[in-house]
Amino acid sequence: MVGLGGLLTVPEVSDIVATLRVLYDATAGDALARLLAGPAGGSVRPTCGCWASTPVPSPGS
Repeated sequence: MVGLGGLLTVPEVSDIVATLRVLYDATAGDALARLLAGPAGGSVRPTCGCWASTPVPSPGS
């Protein structure tokens, strides 16, 4: 049996916590870095590259 402290060290649980942190606070860079560097990050990175190459319209246009 794993207590709450031990449960937070399980990688899958840490990924869920990081996902919730990013959804709640978009400036949680450490949580976002964990998600992008993790096993699922391989499927996320091409999307990020696509976003990076898309020009952002200026607020006045």
